[in-house]
Amino acid sequence: MDRALGLGVVAEGVETQAQHDQLQAWGCDIFQGFLLARPMPLSALSEFIATR
Repeated sequence: MDRALGLGVVAEGVETQAQHDQLQAWGCDIFQGFLLARPMPLSALSEFIATR
């Protein structure tokens, strides 16, 4: 339904590679969760982005 409406799908709470792989196979567009990055203060965000 998301594609029919022109929307993307965000998967939140992704904690394992297996979850990421399955969600990607299902067509999720964006991933968020501890697998990708832990919460951090704003001061650390610039460095995090620069190293990616």
